[in-house]
Amino acid sequence: MLNIPEGSEVNLWFEDDLFCKVNMWFCLSILPENKNLTIYRILPKADEKDHWKGFSASTNSNLEKSFSSKILFDKNDIDLGIDLWKAYQENNKELLSKLSENQSICFPFLKDVIHAYLTINPENFIKNLIENGTTDFNEIFEKFRDELGILGFGDLQVKVIYDKISAVK
Repeated sequence: MLNIPEGSEVNLWFEDDLFCKVNMWFCLSILPENKNLTIYRILPKADEKDHWKGFSASTNSNLEKSFSSKILFDKNDIDLGIDLWKAYQENNKELLSKLSENQSICFPFLKDVIHAYLTINPENFIKNLIENGTTDFNEIFEKFRDELGILGFGDLQVKVIYDKISAVK
């Protein structure tokens, strides 16, 4: 990304969950400012019930629609993404909360995602499932994805938490 040619078009295919947003903020922070780049955000076109499944719920037609309706980042959007990345890196929860008040079509669900980051404890969620009799990892991951999809954790991320909790028992 640091070596992108002058005047390139950059298409950031990121979902709306926390994991994807954080990665997108990082990408915005390292894209060179002096190369006259045109930067677009490409959002998934999933049904509302599948929203947090992002692109994984997309058909070829949905992917084509996503690309054809890409959104141009303006300077304010890019600056917001960079500020969000810095606040996230510093674990500055107060600033993240303040930044989440910004409205931008490039960052839908920003307030919801930041709120989830500040309030949801994934370890407690998994621990509660195990304590209530759900011990099979596949079942736990399915429940995690269905109820905490806003975090955007994949199976390996959930497995690390699961293994940590299981090792304590």
